[in-house]
Amino acid sequence: MAGVDGDPSNVVGLGLALTHRLLNDVGLSIAELWAANPVP
Repeated sequence: MAGVDGDPSNVVGLGLALTHRLLNDVGLSIAELWAANPVP
């Protein structure tokens, strides 16, 4: 495939490993963010 099929914001983003590292660098954890923002 030579292109993006769909909305680029749904296809292109930060990888989970990078997101985890960036959050850790500022003292946050994914688990804490999920706990603080429960899905209704």
